[in-house]
Amino acid sequence: MNASSIVTLLPSLYFIKTRLRKVHEIVFHFYYEFLSSFLLLYFFNSFDLILTLKQCFTGYLMFISLYEFGYLFNDVYSIKYEDKPNKRLGDNQLNPIFILLFVLIRLVVFFFLLFYCSLNNLSVLVFFVCMSISFLLHNVIQDIELKYMTFISLAFFRALAIVFPFLTKDYIMALLPAIILHYVVYRGLNYLDSKSILSMKSKKELPFKIYYYLLLLPISIVVWALTDHVFLMISNAYFLLFWCIMAVAGVLLKRIRPGIDIKKGS
Repeated sequence: MNASSIVTLLPSLYFIKTRLRKVHEIVFHFYYEFLSSFLLLYFFNSFDLILTLKQCFTGYLMFISLYEFGYLFNDVYSIKYEDKPNKRLGDNQLNPIFILLFVLIRLVVFFFLLFYCSLNNLSVLVFFVCMSISFLLHNVIQDIELKYMTFISLAFFRALAIVFPFLTKDYIMALLPAIILHYVVYRGLNYLDSKSILSMKSKKELPFKIYYYLLLLPISIVVWALTDHVFLMISNAYFLLFWCIMAVAGVLLKRIRPGIDIKKGS
């Protein structure tokens, strides 16, 4: 094992090395998953910064420790059956010792946090077992159209994984419409387009992303009016703001460096 491989034995670093290779990928995942989770917990914890940071750290490590099994399985096994495989490991063959340590370290981290933070309840276990099963199915199913279903399942798990162990059931129920409309459906469209199942020529353009969230505003307003839950409106504005910022940044960067084009991204 070389130094680079040894580093990726630590939870989250394999994901960072193999999936976050471009600036727009880092920015997208930070805003869509990490920052959104932090803000949710920060509000739920009555703006207790230290508690929120502890919970984010715990929730993310538990999630990524198991989720990276799916990434490794995909990079070693599933790509053999893909028409256009993305060889994130190149032509390198992973050492069996590396794989063993990779698995053991993540299991130790997950179960340590599970028991140390007193999160070993049925709902947490059911969530992570179902998430793991979904990723396994996603990796072994070869029908690209069926894989769409496992992909949106994984998107759902990703959206909730960091925060759900620390939220009440009522709070989680209030989050579900936003998670499904603003994250799961959006990521599902990304998948369909990337696999050429659904041809969406404008999908990668910034105007599409802005209009996507703008055109969902009527639903958010109606849900607010019918239920008095304002979270769907806040979520809609949060993600709309991101793509508006990207559009403004793109204009400014073009003026500073005319060759730059950031209109395309996740």
